Amino acid sequence: MSPRAGFSSLLEVNPLQKVSAIVHGNLKLSESHAILVYLAFAFTGILDHWYPTELSRRAKINSVMDWHYSNLRNEAVDFFL
Repeated sequence: MSPRAGFSSLLEVNPLQKVSAIVHGNLKLSESHAILVYLAFAFTGILDHWYPTELSRRAKINSVMDWHYSNLRNEAVDFFL
C-alpha cells in the first residue's frame, strides 16, 4: 500500500491535512480539543475525573486545552518536524 493511500480519506475528515481527526458515524471531526469534548458527551460512563461534569472544573480543563493549542503546540512543532 502506498504511504499516501489514505490521504484522500484524511482530506475528507480534516481539510487541513492534520492529525487529529476522527469519523464517528456520519460525523467527521478534526482538532483535538473538539474531539475530546465530543467523545466526553458522545459516550456515557466517562469517568468524571477525565472531563468533569462540574462546570468550573470543566472550564479549567478547557482553559488548559486552549492554552496548549495556543502556546505549547505551536512552539513544539519545530522540535518534532
